[in-house]
Amino acid sequence: MFVIVVFSFNRPMQLEALLHSIFRSIDSTSVRFEVKILYGFSNSEFKQGYETLKQKSIAKEVEFLQEERGIYKFGPKLFLRSRNTYRYFKYPFLRNLTQRSNLKPLLESILNKPESKYVMFLTDDSLFYRDFTLGQEVFDLIDENPQQAFFSLRHGKNIHSAPSRGRNVGDFYHWQIDDAECDAFWSYPFSVDGHIYSLQFLLSQVEPLLYINPNTFEGSVAHHAAVKHLFSNGYCFEQSVLASFPINKVQNVVENEDLGIDSELLNKKYLEGYTLEYSWDKQPTTFQLIPENLRIIKNGFTEEMFCRDSASKEITVR
Repeated sequence: MFVIVVFSFNRPMQLEALLHSIFRSIDSTSVRFEVKILYGFSNSEFKQGYETLKQKSIAKEVEFLQEERGIYKFGPKLFLRSRNTYRYFKYPFLRNLTQRSNLKPLLESILNKPESKYVMFLTDDSLFYRDFTLGQEVFDLIDENPQQAFFSLRHGKNIHSAPSRGRNVGDFYHWQIDDAECDAFWSYPFSVDGHIYSLQFLLSQVEPLLYINPNTFEGSVAHHAAVKHLFSNGYCFEQSVLASFPINKVQNVVENEDLGIDSELLNKKYLEGYTLEYSWDKQPTTFQLIPENLRIIKNGFTEEMFCRDSASKEITVR
């Protein structure tokens, strides 16, 4: 059994597209998994969007856990770790109660469930773009060395700058993230985008760390992993199975690039009964994909929200 934890904020329509891809793409005969959604929203309209999603059949197979802002207080034990104290005083948003949620205790309550041995994180702007099987051999690789080994669904030899010194291990590709030829994508020590880890080992590393949202969770664990030289052995399929579609941004902690598609407009359309459909290059060479077009669909009616002219590369946002 492994657990999939999905982080979502103000994106119920995009989350629904991801959920469909999870249950469509993962071969459920090869592995048992459960999906937990850690979600938050900024206003009543987005809350209604998530309530709408919960009523759909695809959501009956998942558990929703709502984040609440302004209620979480850091325990004093966290500040026995000097790095936590340093970050707390360096970054003002960590001291801002309106920015702080109960994500840390919610997430760690999921990781404390003994019935799951492995965990994978996803964000709501990603999508599985092809079918795949997670056989026992995937989890055996992690079990051999849980401090170092992880299995990535966003990596593959089709992705740019795949390390030439990597090697095939059975049906999989293996690389060392500290290889000097690895670029930032191949050398990042921890990710919430489709990496599978040993649950119990990860929990032991996460509990002492200070974080308030998915971005600070990823950043804190990545820094910790780099300092402690953890998760250095990456494994993946020959071809990646997960892609990210940065069509909008719903956080202000990290300045990621995006297409500027209004999340409030998407939510309004979602409440009107529309669903989301991406169109993309079926042989991607990057993890983050600019879709060729973005459509919303209702009762056979299609409305184009975004399109890209393949010849001129000109982008049009509706």
